[in-house]
Amino acid sequence: MKREDTHPPDERFQKGGRGNSTEGEMPRMDRNTQEEIKAHLMQTNDQFRAMVEQHHQYDVLVAELESKHALSPAEEVEEHRLKKLKLHLKDQIEQVISESRLQPA
Repeated sequence: MKREDTHPPDERFQKGGRGNSTEGEMPRMDRNTQEEIKAHLMQTNDQFRAMVEQHHQYDVLVAELESKHALSPAEEVEEHRLKKLKLHLKDQIEQVISESRLQPA
């Protein structure tokens, strides 16, 4: 059974998803600037938007696996694989955000 998530993909990523964010506490101004950059990229960068949407899909799939009482060996491997893919995408997303910060307005 597929679990429906009520958060849009960009909102899930911006809030750090399910509490597994690697970001520490940012000063309010930096956090606001980062949110503005993410919102701008979601509207203007198809590749960024696709990465965020794929990250969200991985998050949903991991959550489905984690909701089970016990996982088969194959499901454990799949959970590990999905978590790696999700982390890799998050790193790519953060890289795009960092590069966007460095570009002149």
